[in-house]
Amino acid sequence: MLFFLKNMDFLHIFLQKVNIFRIFTLETFTK
Repeated sequence: MLFFLKNMDFLHIFLQKVNIFRIFTLETFTK
């Protein structure tokens, strides 16, 4: 159970990073 929670936490952080990266690339391409 603890391992699963840690995995979910990692997934959440990973998704946030992907989101930020996608927004950053979009901003760069639109300029």
